[in-house]
Amino acid sequence: MIKIENLRMEFEGGVTALDGINMEIQDGEFIALLGPSGCGKSTTLNCIAGLLDPTDGTIRSDEVDITNKAPKERNIGMVFQSYALYPHLRVIDNIAFPLKQKKVAREERYDRARKMAAKLQIEHLLDRKPTQLSGGQQQRVAMCRAMVKEPKILLFDEPMSNLDARLKIEIREVIKKLQAETRITSIIVTHDQEEAMAIADRIAILDNGRIQQFDTPFELYQHPVNLFVANFMGNPPMNFIDARLVKGEGGLCFLVDGQTVPVPPARAKALAGSLDREVKIGVRSHQMRPVEAHVAGAIHLKVQMVENLGKELLVQAQVGKNLIRISEEDTTKYAFYRGLADVKGEMGILLTDQINVFDSETKANVLMEQ
Repeated sequence: MIKIENLRMEFEGGVTALDGINMEIQDGEFIALLGPSGCGKSTTLNCIAGLLDPTDGTIRSDEVDITNKAPKERNIGMVFQSYALYPHLRVIDNIAFPLKQKKVAREERYDRARKMAAKLQIEHLLDRKPTQLSGGQQQRVAMCRAMVKEPKILLFDEPMSNLDARLKIEIREVIKKLQAETRITSIIVTHDQEEAMAIADRIAILDNGRIQQFDTPFELYQHPVNLFVANFMGNPPMNFIDARLVKGEGGLCFLVDGQTVPVPPARAKALAGSLDREVKIGVRSHQMRPVEAHVAGAIHLKVQMVENLGKELLVQAQVGKNLIRISEEDTTKYAFYRGLADVKGEMGILLTDQINVFDSETKANVLMEQ
């Protein structure tokens, strides 16, 4: 188990990279640190690894304070973005190198290196040099080297950022399978939300040195705590529609660009105390139903563009000042939407019970205030 309390990191010039990080990671859990460049995710990882000394706060591993321990005393394996392999050594020597440092007998360290290489399916590459390998093969070697010493904690610092799209999927499948087999407590740093959702049990989303939300991929996607998390999770990003909560003839409504639209029943109770509040409706592309403009209760919008993604259409439309994207599963309607786009014609959308609602000023999710 890893427990991080009030972790703070300040660099020269008054730059605060981490501003009170608190996190508890269970034994055998796979965690992703996710966020944009400069949010503090790599700094957090380097503090856990012992490569940086935090300004304040504590890091514990199984209740042992490791905050000021040297990296070699933490029993941590680390896989770097740059692979960091020794170019003059064969693959098997690279893998066995950590065991050599620990003075493990030659026969045992090479036996363990071969077994680890077999797990990652690179046993046929053991006599090659790193320069003779592809990027994906080099990453597997780096993973073997990190795991061969049987660490208690395994850290990944953007291990797939140098790989092409197909290799990224291949390597993340390898990482996920290996972690499931070994149950080593693992932490990966990434800026790719799809990668984080595919691999991690839980994800910590960071911004400006603070954790915005720490939860399962499902909860982060369905119930983001604020606008930042909502916008960061999901591809395409969540749509936001400016609105005001008003009382209509049939009950609570959204006032959207002069249109009165009923609040979905499942959300009405939670929003009942927010009358006249300025909000942003958060709705993902698949969480609204496209209909004809005249349908009662629909938000009217003007079609700007349509993209055929093969499995679905992505319709881009304008409502007030907001540009939104709507998923349409029926790809045979491409010509219809293309025709609307050519003349900036109107269509409608019906909101579903899956919407989120954010306060326009505080940016917090109104539905999570209770």
